[in-house]
Amino acid sequence: MKDRSTSTPPGRDANAKNVVVHIVSYKILTRIASIKMFWKAIVVIVACLAELSTGYWRGHNIYEMLNIPRPYPPRPNPR
Repeated sequence: MKDRSTSTPPGRDANAKNVVVHIVSYKILTRIASIKMFWKAIVVIVACLAELSTGYWRGHNIYEMLNIPRPYPPRPNPR
């Protein structure tokens, strides 16, 4: 009885190992997700800068695709 109370109960080490594995996998997944969101944010910022500098999408339907109200009336298409 005494040695059983002083020793760690069976399964304690396995549970601790599982918790460590879960924490490490969670950190890896969150790091991958943050990197993906980081690159998505960079792509969106570059696209916005290109739109502001060139105005390529000004006559196109990117605002309808993204459901954004147009900040200015669309230009007539030059033909």
